[in-house]
Amino acid sequence: DPTYMEGLCLYSVTLWHLKQEVQLSFLAQQVTGPDANKQSPHAWCVVGNCFSLQKEHDTALKFFQRAIQLQPDFAYAYTLSGHEYSSNDDFEKAMACYRSAIRIDERHYNAWYGLGNIYYRQEKCTASQRTTYFSYYSHTLLKCTASQSTTYFSYYSHTLTLTLSPL
Repeated sequence: DPTYMEGLCLYSVTLWHLKQEVQLSFLAQQVTGPDANKQSPHAWCVVGNCFSLQKEHDTALKFFQRAIQLQPDFAYAYTLSGHEYSSNDDFEKAMACYRSAIRIDERHYNAWYGLGNIYYRQEKCTASQRTTYFSYYSHTLLKCTASQSTTYFSYYSHTLTLTLSPL
């Protein structure tokens, strides 16, 4: 179903971490194509991740802000915005985004990680505090994201392979 976008953020983040530019670009084209649901905040996060991977942080931010505009309670869009602000060393805006994500979902570990990372970079906590802080949330990362990303990656990589292979 080309209009089903739920979970594509996790898949696009997986491609981002794997530095799979071609696959991520193709996915971004698919989610914004003529048959796609352009009112889906997930689609705009996919496009934002595509620009983020290409180090175009300001452009990525525009797409994440569009996702927030479409769904103001979408915690992941705030977190991705925070990551982009952090990449630009704009820590105040990054922290505001992470806090917005946490207000929406207090167990959103990605936002907690972002906050902890900024505190560490600003030397407001020690390495041992950072380790304790992050290890508390790592079990959620391992349980949720790894299994979900593997599921989405398996499904969508198979779909991408079928789409990209010659007929």
